[in-house]
Amino acid sequence: MSEDQITPDTATEEAEIIVATDNQGNKHEFPREQYRDRRSGYGIHITEGKVLLALDKNSKKWELPGGKADTGESREDAMRREFTDETGLDVEGEVKPVTTIREYYYDTRLPFPYRHERSFFLITATGGRLHNEGNSYDIEQCEYIPLDQLDKMPITDTVKQAISEARKLA
Repeated sequence: MSEDQITPDTATEEAEIIVATDNQGNKHEFPREQYRDRRSGYGIHITEGKVLLALDKNSKKWELPGGKADTGESREDAMRREFTDETGLDVEGEVKPVTTIREYYYDTRLPFPYRHERSFFLITATGGRLHNEGNSYDIEQCEYIPLDQLDKMPITDTVKQAISEARKLA
């Protein structure tokens, strides 16, 4: 799936009021025209029955390493840059697109919500040194989590869905 292939939720896209979820799972209603578009890329590194996750400092939930694409940057390039920034590991070689999921997200620190398209890629990470302690600003720690333990971890359904899809390609 290319990063431009996403199945839109037509009913939601055409609604006058769209519900966004914040990082604590609370729901917020906003008029459609207040949403800003955000594109991002995330790396899924599965090895020896474990997946590399990053603990978000704000939400206290485990996430896949990655983040926002800058203007003119592809989601894959954003994933490579952010993955290295957050984990200390380098993404090597070809990556496999897994899925793109649209979410409606509200960062309570900002005055507007996002229409967030999150692209996920199956990757190989080599080189560098894992930042177990995270980075200095948005990631608290990075850790390889056994795949059979994911249901016991604070992880969003979107992350679980992306990992599940990636396992089919691995």
